[in-house]
Amino acid sequence: KLNIDIDMTARPQNRLSIQAFHRIFETCAELASDKGHFPLAVGSAFNFEGLPELGAFVTSAPTLREAFKVFEWSPHLIHPTLYFKMHLDTPCARLDVEVIDPLGKHNDCPGMVEMTASAVAKMCGLMLPGVSILQRVEFKHAPQAAQALYERHFGCNVHFNSPHNCMWFASEFVDTPLPGGIPVAHSKAEQLIEQRLLVQPALGQLSNQLAVLLRSKLSLLSEPIDTVASAMNMHSRTLQRKLKLEGVSFAELQSRVRHQLACE
Repeated sequence: KLNIDIDMTARPQNRLSIQAFHRIFETCAELASDKGHFPLAVGSAFNFEGLPELGAFVTSAPTLREAFKVFEWSPHLIHPTLYFKMHLDTPCARLDVEVIDPLGKHNDCPGMVEMTASAVAKMCGLMLPGVSILQRVEFKHAPQAAQALYERHFGCNVHFNSPHNCMWFASEFVDTPLPGGIPVAHSKAEQLIEQRLLVQPALGQLSNQLAVLLRSKLSLLSEPIDTVASAMNMHSRTLQRKLKLEGVSFAELQSRVRHQLACE
């Protein structure tokens, strides 16, 4: 119905662009009712399908702190625009959610942020069943459905038009031993993730040139492809086409360089 193109030649996490997600969620928001809201429902259904190593890593984690390491891998394994920032050693633990659109048009895509928060809430509920660890949820955008629906879904107060997209947790649960924790299995799952999922394919000649440019001019990390292509003296479509031939997208390469810089 929306005529959305899915690039089946791309890596799974890159097949739907942030622009496509925005269109899907924007359309579904118009269909929201007091019985359900699409982004929250999708988030609740998330189960690491296609990424069993991530599922094993989370379900075998000995503590929430260990399980939350999965968020560090999000741009590489879930979607290149999805970032998390954790504040776990504070009186109230906080997890920030950020969506960064390389084109700058759909930053903090409301539907994607809500879907992600819903998936995180589900994950916490599976690891600590019967325990209410969420204290409140905050979104930067206005409500896309009835507020009562959000609060019923998350089981806590939900605030909108806030400075950040974030989820607040009772800090005493961050290091509480989890009932399903299996340290040996958790460690094995982490090894598999590092060996199988986080291994980056070798970059081609143009990809390497672009990566060097992004590292040397950090301001370009937040610029759209048109600006970056201009800096390389080529048309944006030419850049996109040549990167595709080398098996990498502009957004993926930007995400990879950001992650490398953050780890240095």
